[in-house]
Amino acid sequence: HARGDVGETFYNDAVLLVAVGEVLENSELLRMNIKKAAACACKRVPDESEVVFADSPYAEDAVYAFVIACYRFDFLTAKKLQKRLRLNAPKHATAVRIAEAQNFARFLGDMPANMMTPTHFTEYAKEFLRDESVEIEVFDREYMKSKEMNLVLSVAQGSAP
Repeated sequence: HARGDVGETFYNDAVLLVAVGEVLENSELLRMNIKKAAACACKRVPDESEVVFADSPYAEDAVYAFVIACYRFDFLTAKKLQKRLRLNAPKHATAVRIAEAQNFARFLGDMPANMMTPTHFTEYAKEFLRDESVEIEVFDREYMKSKEMNLVLSVAQGSAP
């Protein structure tokens, strides 16, 4: 008995439909409901699925929310919680990249301090940005001391083994 409530899902082994509720077109509430619905979709979509979003004025919001909702910190667990999905959203590559960057920041923040030393942080950042046209400059301890980067040094001292 479908009611069309936000996040209500309907799945038939090939297509997943997610309700966004009854709201006015072009409203901020509609955008919020679409983001909530996309998060519900991530929970419901089977592992190793290809995910395609219908083209709409709100597809970018849905893609972004979907990628954010699919994040799971499973780095320290034997059983991996992160779903392996193929996201087919070429029109919304920017939204995907922004959400992936936010999830990467979440990963860095979720890591225990003793495992996120300055060296590890640098390695993770280089790996994440390997395909980007970004130049990374890493400073050693002596350089940071000479520039009085004391806050960074004290945090590094607390996380270094």
